[in-house]
Amino acid sequence: MTMDKYDAASEIKALDRKGQYVVLDRYWPSACCYGADDGLDFSSMLRINSCLPPADLYVLLDMSVEEAANRRPKARDRYERDKEKLGRIRDRYLYMWKLMEEPTLKSKWVVVNGHNGVQDITSKILEELRIITTTRSHLFSP
Repeated sequence: MTMDKYDAASEIKALDRKGQYVVLDRYWPSACCYGADDGLDFSSMLRINSCLPPADLYVLLDMSVEEAANRRPKARDRYERDKEKLGRIRDRYLYMWKLMEEPTLKSKWVVVNGHNGVQDITSKILEELRIITTTRSHLFSP
């Protein structure tokens, strides 16, 4: 999966240089969190993924494993069926987001309460996007 992300990196950079927005679902942070839970070294996963184009904004929709299961009652794969694993991965995501709060990083990492309603979640994400687009230039130069 990581190689797929590297394959797409040049396209992401090209779109960014054109001023187009790119929205990715479960970008490289998921590879780090799931990989670490599968026994790979978390620090190594961070290094492996560090050359991928960074996002201006990373959003983690956080909710309890129980609520996530209620919203998707039919587990589609082995990950969704293993609630203990999902709990560990959630903890890894929260740890990663805390780790990435470093003010020297160019990316912004935001946790949004996934227990809130769709309107509240959407408003929070749009607010963060407005902040990004008015206070930051694109990370890649043409």
